[in-house]
Amino acid sequence: MKFFQKDLRKEYLKMTGIKYGKEEEKEIKSLLKSEMPLEIFKLCVTPIVDERKLKEIGNSHIELKKIAETNTLIYLKAEQMKELKRGYEAGLKYEEIELYKKADLTSRDMQKARENIQEIKKESEEELSYYDIESVLKYHDIKKEEKVLQETKEEDLKTKDSDGDGLTDFEEMYIYNTDKERKDTDGDGKSDLEEVKIEKSNPRDTEKVGEKEEKKELAKRREISLTLDYSELVSKLVVYLGAGLSLRNAFSEISKQYSYLLANCGIENHPLYDELSTLLNQLKSNVSEGEAYLAFQRRIALRPYNKLISVIEQNRKNGNKHLRTQLQAEMEEAFETRKATAKRLGEEAGTKLLLPLFMQLSIIMLMILYPAMQSLS
Repeated sequence: MKFFQKDLRKEYLKMTGIKYGKEEEKEIKSLLKSEMPLEIFKLCVTPIVDERKLKEIGNSHIELKKIAETNTLIYLKAEQMKELKRGYEAGLKYEEIELYKKADLTSRDMQKARENIQEIKKESEEELSYYDIESVLKYHDIKKEEKVLQETKEEDLKTKDSDGDGLTDFEEMYIYNTDKERKDTDGDGKSDLEEVKIEKSNPRDTEKVGEKEEKKELAKRREISLTLDYSELVSKLVVYLGAGLSLRNAFSEISKQYSYLLANCGIENHPLYDELSTLLNQLKSNVSEGEAYLAFQRRIALRPYNKLISVIEQNRKNGNKHLRTQLQAEMEEAFETRKATAKRLGEEAGTKLLLPLFMQLSIIMLMILYPAMQSLS
């Protein structure tokens, strides 16, 4: 194939009938020895057609030999041929090499164009399609101008505040990703400045204030329920493990007992038992015990449960010999925590009741004092 390509190249040179100088002939011999395809070889040795002169002749379909005779060709120098060859060796496409060949550049400008094309391609293949040869040669100047414009724009943005919310356009666009044209990006009634600087909240949260408060309240109730149910869970585990059940079966029995009470006794829904149900479903789906327990821990994300799973995992890896003993100690601590939590919640409830009591007392005092004041007057 290589020899066949070489023959085709030689045939092409004969067909053109062009006479080259010594340096050019030397370079052509080097090109003939290379393995470049015929189309690239043609690109490296074929003179550039002077389009202006060709237009004057008024015939764009003349044979190459006749064109040569009419002086419409600009012959390539050896150094220019080398630059075209280097473009091929650098992995440039045919049309990319042709881009800086057609422009009738000096070998130095060809080198500059080739290097710039390589840089542009590193940034984006698509970007090159928007460049003509003049833009390619001025690539670094264009980039400098773009950088200056960008820096100028950024400096302007650092002082400009389009929506008057107290945050500069630069902060809104590049730091907080908020709308520089709106004081309140998420429409929650609080300005972007108030949310990011004072409340340290998300200025792009589109949830309504009422919905946020409702979610916070639900999360708080869930946390309280899980905290209060923890001691009960540990005490049941101690009982079932003492009865000879495995840890997995103990969890299963606890879940079954809760499901029965929920279905037949009308008890309230408890988040803990929903999480236990998820845990057991994962185990039935062939999820490993370790992964299922860790997922249970991540979903609840409360300190007591983190400790429980840590104890379970240690004993599961080292044998369950001391698990019940450790859980008994944990049970005692859990009941103390439950008492403290219940006491705290009672105090909070009592504090909340004080306000309406004071209001009622004030009304009663006014009802008593008003007639007395009237009689004195």
